[in-house]
Amino acid sequence: MGFILLASFSPTLAGHHKAGVVHAKIKPLKEVVAERNAESQKKLRLEERAPIATPGKIIVVYKFKCAGFARQQDAMRALAAMIQHEREEAPVTYASSPLIFEDGDMGAVDQHKSIGSYNEAVKWQDENTVWQAHLKDILNSCDISPDDIQTTVAQTQ
Repeated sequence: MGFILLASFSPTLAGHHKAGVVHAKIKPLKEVVAERNAESQKKLRLEERAPIATPGKIIVVYKFKCAGFARQQDAMRALAAMIQHEREEAPVTYASSPLIFEDGDMGAVDQHKSIGSYNEAVKWQDENTVWQAHLKDILNSCDISPDDIQTTVAQTQ
């Protein structure tokens, strides 16, 4: 009985596919890879062109003179140690990167989530003896005082 039913439905089910008719086109592997690469490149371009920071973030740029290659190298080591200490110990989270400016000056750029976060970071820096020791190393390396550090604070829009 089961064989008869199957036989009676077989032509109906088999008839919906016609010989030589392609229902789905399969792309060659090279074409699929090229499309995926193009999509990846587009995504990367969009990420690279994205705003540096979302609106409301506080960007702080520190800039100071440090004459002489050896002095700059010493100051850069102290600055790198300072930033590492901030990452590991600061009670408030913020991003910081060392800079060398076009004119040869040195410095850093920080990004804080708010002005309150920035103020909290400054308070911690003022009170933290290890951070202050790193600052002193930078100042001594460059033969400058804290007054010689130009600080610019801006808010992203």
